[in-house]
Amino acid sequence: MPQKTIADFVGLLKSAVEGKPYHGSQINWREILRLSASHRVDNLIFEAISMLPDEEKPTQKALERLEQDSIAQVIQDANQISEVEKLIDEFEAQCIPAIMLKGWVMKDLYPRTDLRSRADTDIFIRSSDQEKIHRIILNRGFQTVTYGGKKDNVYNKEPFVTLEMHKNLFQYEDGWNDVINNKYSRQYIWKRTEKLDNYHYLHKMDKELYYVYMVAHMAKHLKDDGGIGVRAFMDLWIYRKAFADQLDIKRMDEDFAAFGLTTFAERAYQLALSWLDGEEIKYPDESYEKFAEYIMSCGAYGNSDNFVVNNEVMRGEKKPGTVGYVLRRAFPTKSSMETRYPALKKHPAKLPYYWAKRLWYSGVHRRKEVKGEIESAKHIDYKKVNELHEMYKEWGLF
Repeated sequence: MPQKTIADFVGLLKSAVEGKPYHGSQINWREILRLSASHRVDNLIFEAISMLPDEEKPTQKALERLEQDSIAQVIQDANQISEVEKLIDEFEAQCIPAIMLKGWVMKDLYPRTDLRSRADTDIFIRSSDQEKIHRIILNRGFQTVTYGGKKDNVYNKEPFVTLEMHKNLFQYEDGWNDVINNKYSRQYIWKRTEKLDNYHYLHKMDKELYYVYMVAHMAKHLKDDGGIGVRAFMDLWIYRKAFADQLDIKRMDEDFAAFGLTTFAERAYQLALSWLDGEEIKYPDESYEKFAEYIMSCGAYGNSDNFVVNNEVMRGEKKPGTVGYVLRRAFPTKSSMETRYPALKKHPAKLPYYWAKRLWYSGVHRRKEVKGEIESAKHIDYKKVNELHEMYKEWGLF
C-alpha cells in the first residue's frame, strides 16, 4: 500500500479528533473510503471530510453513503448508552460490583461518543455473580448468545446492543489471566480500580492498568485472531495525551514486564506517535513501515486470510499443508482444548466428546466464518507466514 494513502488516512482520522481541517492533496478517495469501511471509522472520516472545501471532497454519492453510516452510528451509540446505563444502574441498585472495559471508557475521550464506534459493551464481573446478572440481563429483554464459557457470557438485544460479561479477560492467554487476577492475591484486578462517577459498585481500571489492558488486548487480537485495526493505535495516542501528566510510567512498565509485552508496548505506542503526533509520518526504521502496512491490511478486527496466516505463525508452521491446517483446527491438542473446556483437565478421556462439541458449535454458530477460513486455508502463502513470524518476533509477540 502506498505510504501516501496511509498518511492521508491517518491524517484524516487525526483531523476528526482534533477538529482541524486536513491539508492533503490528490487524495485517493477510493482507497480512503475502502480503508474507512474496513477499519470501521466511517464516522471519523465523515467528520474530517465535513471540514474540507467542496472541491477537495469525494463524490456526492460517497458523501451520501458516509452520511447515512454516520447517522446510523449516532443512533446505535445513543441506543447502546441508554441500554447500558439502565443495566449498570440496576447493578448499582442491587449492589453488584462490575468493571467497565474498553470502548465504554474510551468513548468519553473522543470529541463525541459516537466517534468511538463500539461493536459491543464489555463488562468484567465476578464469577459468583454471573447467575444473578444473567437473570437481570434476560429481564431487560436480551437474548443469550453464549453462557457458561471460561471467558465471558454474551447477550444480544436487537437492533444494536451486544453485551460481553467477562469472567476472564483472555480466552487462551492463561498466564495473562493469572497476572490480572492473581498477582499476589485472588482477583488482583479489583484492587486496581477507580469508581465511576456517581456510582459505588461500578468501576473502571486504574489509569495505568487500563492502558496496559488496551495494549494486551491488541496483542491478543494479533496473536489469536486476524489482526487489529488502526483505531486501537488511535486509542493509545488519545489516552496517553489525555492522561499524560497522571500516568505512573514505572508502574505501567512493571505491568508490561509481567505480561511479557515490554517490547510490543513500546513499539505499538511508537507506531501511534509516528502516525498521529507530527505533521508527517516518520517511522523509526523500516520495520515500523512494514508493520504499518500489515495493520492497514487487517481491518478493524482482522480477516479470515490473516486469521489463517496467524494460526500458522503462532504454531510455528513454516511448510505448506492445507489438509494439515484443517485437521489441526478441527482437532486441537488436548492442552489447547483445556483452555476452552477446563473440565478436560480432570476428565482427559472426554477429549473426543469435546472435539465433537466444538465442531457442532462451529457448524451451527460459525458456519460462515468456518467456510471463509477453509477457503483461505486453500491459499496459504507460506512466504507471508515466514515473514510475519519474523516480524512478530521483532515486535515482541513471541
